[in-house]
Amino acid sequence: VPLSGLSEKRGKMKSERIRAWKDKKEEQLKHKEPDARQLQSQYKYWRSRCSALYDQITVHKIQCSGNVTSSKWLPGRPGKEQGPQRFIVSATDSRDGSDILTYTVSMGYDDPEGEIQAELEKLVYCDGEVEEVTCMPQNPDIIAARCQECDRGVRFYDLSEVKSLSSGSKNKRSRVRTSEEEGYIGSYCLKNFSSTSVSWNPNREGQLLTSCKEGEMYLWDVTTLLKGGEDNGRYLTRFSVGNPITGVDWSKGNDFLFGSTAENGSLCLWDKRTEKKVTEVIAHQGRATGFQFNPLETNIAATCGSDALVKIWDTRMPKEAKSVLKWHNSEVSQIAWASFNKDAIASGGFDRRVAVWDMRKIGTKQNAEEALDGPPELLFVHGGHTAPIVGIDWNPLKEHSWLNLSSASDGRLQIWRMSGFLYDPQRRKHIKKLFKACSKRKRKRTTSMDTSEADKKNAKEN
Repeated sequence: VPLSGLSEKRGKMKSERIRAWKDKKEEQLKHKEPDARQLQSQYKYWRSRCSALYDQITVHKIQCSGNVTSSKWLPGRPGKEQGPQRFIVSATDSRDGSDILTYTVSMGYDDPEGEIQAELEKLVYCDGEVEEVTCMPQNPDIIAARCQECDRGVRFYDLSEVKSLSSGSKNKRSRVRTSEEEGYIGSYCLKNFSSTSVSWNPNREGQLLTSCKEGEMYLWDVTTLLKGGEDNGRYLTRFSVGNPITGVDWSKGNDFLFGSTAENGSLCLWDKRTEKKVTEVIAHQGRATGFQFNPLETNIAATCGSDALVKIWDTRMPKEAKSVLKWHNSEVSQIAWASFNKDAIASGGFDRRVAVWDMRKIGTKQNAEEALDGPPELLFVHGGHTAPIVGIDWNPLKEHSWLNLSSASDGRLQIWRMSGFLYDPQRRKHIKKLFKACSKRKRKRTTSMDTSEADKKNAKEN
């Protein structure tokens, strides 16, 4: 080979390496995480714009020595009078344990846009690192706490047996250990199996589905345990996936149907009656991080993944995603369907943003200016958090629809309702009328100013 040919080849290879290095640097700069100072300045800017963006907003800092791991609204008990609105939070403690905190929320029921105040009501200490808490739909006082450790498994508590904190002790942090945990009922655990997600059956009281990193799911009946009877701790059914499971959820309309997602990006649908897999598809490129059925449209479900996508699926035709929601720039770890609107869904993750989507607007035409703000189905972006999102939940009460509870790992919890101009057509019409009236007044003022200036000019010439 001539020397000139070798030098030319080497030059091309060098230029390709330089180009690849530049592309890599550009990509790193694009996804570079802001430092603490930048995050604080972004948060201050967001606070200064809250009055224009929200009808209601409150920020509450959870006093914990570790990280917040989950947060959820507690629905009212069926058949009983609705008491004060409550929500539950789990947070890790510096003493290798966790706190399970319940808060009461005072909201103006006569004024849907009144001030929101959250007050600590009950505090339970759990001897284990709780990663998720969820309440039984049939009795919200019964909660399941999923622990990270294999020997802790899933622990059950009865909040009605926990004493409310007195006003003087709400800031104190007195604890008791495992044998005397207040409200503790019992636990289910399997040796050498670490739990990754839990889901109560909304159609059958006492049935709980748990999953683990070892690629298996277990269906339990905790009715006997909750009633105080002797329980042998045996599961009803075991389902084997083969890959570490990241999320499970029951169908709200089918007692026998549930779904799961795994670390290899797969989505599986299962039939409890046959104890077999109905279907399996690769939902995400990379890790699938969550799965949830639509509570109002039982054949529709959503998944999220490390590829920064949220995908909508029709369980009757699951071979291909019905819709793909693309806006996040990093892993999406939380999704939540609204209980009052079948087309509304919220998502959040490691980009510290909560996106609210409206499925009805998919495919709507946009001009170039509108396209800069995101896809047409992106209704709103909540930017008040400075750490990864660990919990999103819509308020279950009809009178407080569109009220969202979101929490971040740094302990900052926010209750917010975006401006009604975004989702209420009547309010949008009213604001449009106001804008038209204002523009008419402005036109009249400018024309009157123009005529007066012309008269002054004529007078000067005369």
